[in-house]
Amino acid sequence: MTTPYSPGAIGARLRIAREIIKAAGTLADMAELFGEPLQTWSRWEIGHTRLTIEIAWKIHENYPIERDWLLFGETRFLNAAQRQAIADAEARLAVTQPRGRARVS
Repeated sequence: MTTPYSPGAIGARLRIAREIIKAAGTLADMAELFGEPLQTWSRWEIGHTRLTIEIAWKIHENYPIERDWLLFGETRFLNAAQRQAIADAEARLAVTQPRGRARVS
């Protein structure tokens, strides 16, 4: 059973967050902000590195991404712009995602 807290569910939200950041054209800024190679982001996405509250807070402070959504899948605090950004990112991922691979939101 997949929960909002499972590595797969958090990884799916991180993939969406990455798309939102890429759409803003700031992926290099993201790497600079975290002081980590972008491979670390990929390890978060597949659940091999624990996403900490501190990192989620940095993402939240620097990008239009709600921290509670990123960590817990909580959607009640999302504003209309954030909901639209998530929907747009999910649509882009659906186009680029290989067939047969399950999506979790």
